[in-house]
Amino acid sequence: MNEEQLKLRLETEFKKQEQFFGMGKFYQSFPRLGIDGMRPTDERIERYQIQKFVKKSDSVLDLGCNCGFFDLTVAEHVSSVTGIEYNEALVEIGNIAKEALKADNVNFIASDYESWKKKNKKKFDVVFSFAVHYWFKVRPYQYARDLSKMLNTGGTLFFESQDIKGDKDYPRFVDEFKCRGFKEISRG
Repeated sequence: MNEEQLKLRLETEFKKQEQFFGMGKFYQSFPRLGIDGMRPTDERIERYQIQKFVKKSDSVLDLGCNCGFFDLTVAEHVSSVTGIEYNEALVEIGNIAKEALKADNVNFIASDYESWKKKNKKKFDVVFSFAVHYWFKVRPYQYARDLSKMLNTGGTLFFESQDIKGDKDYPRFVDEFKCRGFKEISRG
């Protein structure tokens, strides 16, 4: 399947089920396939300086990975990516793209956060928590504790707020991360 056929298949799969995020289009973009989204993947990777903080040997965890386009892009720069997403339709889209692109170092798992967390025994070098803490309905203390257990020593956490001005709990999460020994290296 060529890239245009893949794009059409992903868009068709996406339209089969109404999505909560994205206002009728993909939440994440996938520039490689010409897919537009509300959150431009390439701009986010550049803004967060992802390549500055990841190494080819790193294992990455993305909590709430949506359709996984961000993960498929990051996968080119790391050893492995595990994306967790509760919406099975979005996981299916990610798996279709993964298979077509032969991204063997990416694993998408359809699960809610709490269920996956109870089963997970693996630690990661990098964790992405992009605007999901609100949806997970976790308390700052608990989430900081969870993520510190999931990260290897010296690992990197990317923590993003849904809406920094409207996310009244965001500062509490940041404080809890600091109490757990996380060091803030960038804010913005």
